[in-house]
Amino acid sequence: MARSLKFALGDQQFNCDLQKVDRNKLYGWIDTIAIDKDGKECHIGSISTDGMHIFSKGSFEQGYLDISGQWLERDALNLVDADNQLLEKKESSFNNDIPLTDTVSVDTYLAHVIKSVYQLQTDAALLEQVKNSDEIFCFPFNYYASHNPDTAFLIESDNNLFMTIGQHCGFEFIEMQHIDSTLLEDDEDEEESDDEDIDFSMF
Repeated sequence: MARSLKFALGDQQFNCDLQKVDRNKLYGWIDTIAIDKDGKECHIGSISTDGMHIFSKGSFEQGYLDISGQWLERDALNLVDADNQLLEKKESSFNNDIPLTDTVSVDTYLAHVIKSVYQLQTDAALLEQVKNSDEIFCFPFNYYASHNPDTAFLIESDNNLFMTIGQHCGFEFIEMQHIDSTLLEDDEDEEESDDEDIDFSMF
């Protein structure tokens, strides 16, 4: 069953059904399965450092050990930032209306690494608003509740509405006039001056 998002743009509200644009659905895929001599499927496991235990897939996702070696359940852990301040968990974007109040330039959009694309089925009025906007609508997005939301963008293409999801690449771009001129200096003159100091009578 397709999930739906609710957007608020000014005094208008729009419901959008979303369908993930998946490469596997577009082009198909091939699974490679390892089997043993009896034809049973093999799974990747891990061996403990003492060689006495084998851990199957998912064994390390159930909990953790603290610095003293005591077992901790995942629910007992809290995430903090670099200043040791507790991070607030953000709820899923499907739970509330998403206000479309923020926009970014195309350059800002292109500085993001996109990891997911969804096609949205919605009212033509929202499609026209996105199409006619000079900049790109953006908003924080959580598919599930998490401490670190992604950034989502609304994009129009061939009269279809898409939502792309990603995170900033972390690189900063600078203009040529802001580059230290010493980085652009040619070493050719220096090399030539070194050659002039050579006394061939030495050989």
